[in-house]
Amino acid sequence: MISTIWFFIARSLGLMELSTYIGATVPFFIISALVSKKGNLTLARFIYMIAFNISVAITASFIGKAGSVEFILMFALALPFVTFSFRRERQIIALFSGLSMLLWFLLYYTDFNLFTNIHMDPELAGKYVYPVSIGTTILLVTYQLIYFSYINAQYYSSIHNQREEAIEESNAKSRFLSMMSH
Repeated sequence: MISTIWFFIARSLGLMELSTYIGATVPFFIISALVSKKGNLTLARFIYMIAFNISVAITASFIGKAGSVEFILMFALALPFVTFSFRRERQIIALFSGLSMLLWFLLYYTDFNLFTNIHMDPELAGKYVYPVSIGTTILLVTYQLIYFSYINAQYYSSIHNQREEAIEESNAKSRFLSMMSH
């Protein structure tokens, strides 16, 4: 969905090469959805994370520093913590968080010449792309925080319920044993 929006933004701004690269990532997102629907969630998430990180880095490289597209990598940096199990898939979380950090670092280190040295006009990028990229980042990070809080609340609620059940069972056992001793 987001790649499709960026595809049309790039087309409308006359960035045909960028729109072609973004359009080329869309099938990977579709493949990820199809693989997920078939039940292989780990592979689907793997494909999605690679496609998402690379598409954001390519877009940031083409737009340039003035568009602030690289801030979407902030969302990508935390996304593995929500999509993968921290207990079972720590290496995958580290890999994809590291990939986001590496791409962000390389964008700044190369002065956004990571994939191309031709950038969008900084004035146009600041006027049109910057608000969209910042708005997208705020929306995605806010959603991510809400979802992460929801998952944590469910987890702690489950722990609390199990603890309450254990206390009730212990009390029932104590009452039973005290009745048996009289």
